[in-house]
Amino acid sequence: MSTFKNLFPEGFNDANKIVYKNLEKGTVLRMFVQDTNPPKVKIFIVLGLHYNKVALGTLFVNSEINENINFSTELQSLQYKLYKDECLFLNHDSYVDCSNIQQRDNETILIKVNDDNTRVLGCLSPETFEEIRKMIISAETIRGRYKKNFGLYNE
Repeated sequence: MSTFKNLFPEGFNDANKIVYKNLEKGTVLRMFVQDTNPPKVKIFIVLGLHYNKVALGTLFVNSEINENINFSTELQSLQYKLYKDECLFLNHDSYVDCSNIQQRDNETILIKVNDDNTRVLGCLSPETFEEIRKMIISAETIRGRYKKNFGLYNE
């Protein structure tokens, strides 16, 4: 798996760590989350910062479409396919779940990322992020107010 750390010279150490003051839209992270059953390490994408600056909106990346959760054609149509060849941080083609936005504590995520920069896997291309943003906007499974809170209409 290719990570940002691989881009740094061999002598890279904690003294040279990147310090994140915020996380940009489209940043791809990998860390342990509690909001899955069972809790586990997941890859997710930063969708946007809540207008209150306290919460981040995120989207899960899954290795396949789980038909037990995404049982309807509507939910399945809200799975955006990412290709391994275009996203160097992936080990295989995967899917972004655009049917639901997870809200995460911004400060907690920043602390974890600054503690271990390898949690940042990369960033989506602006074109890919825009396609995902449009899919989220069209998703009837997410309230408009929630989309607005994360700045999805302000592009």
